[in-house]
Amino acid sequence: MSATFLNRFLDDQPDVSEDQPVSPRIQTRLYMESVLADLEKVLNSKMNVDFYQQVAFDTLLSFGVVDFSSVNVASKESVEQLRLILLKTLRANEPRFSDVKVSIKETTQTRAQIAFQVDAVLSLHESAELVMFNAAFVPTVRRFRISE
Repeated sequence: MSATFLNRFLDDQPDVSEDQPVSPRIQTRLYMESVLADLEKVLNSKMNVDFYQQVAFDTLLSFGVVDFSSVNVASKESVEQLRLILLKTLRANEPRFSDVKVSIKETTQTRAQIAFQVDAVLSLHESAELVMFNAAFVPTVRRFRISE
């Protein structure tokens, strides 16, 4: 398991010539934080709706999600559609996850946000780990927020 290209490319401490050793547990935590940051960027990248209907969903051209400008947060059908698109986007754009499941967190579904719980298996260098995190869609700003 190693840091993403961008994380390796950028140096938080340029005055330190050699990185200190990090425990496997901390490496896993940092890796998960990096994956979730990447995922939030994917979920907040918008795709043209007409293009979404025409392109094979598993291609690089399908990066991101459709624009949810017209999502009616009061409609259970719209929320379910959002859940399915979130699931499809995760499966298509995040190869570090497998066995992805997305559920609606009913207790937190408000006008302020629609919360989802994501359960997945995170691939590590020589193993895998079951992870859970929250993906909240905030209708007022039309963006997803990821949290653990």
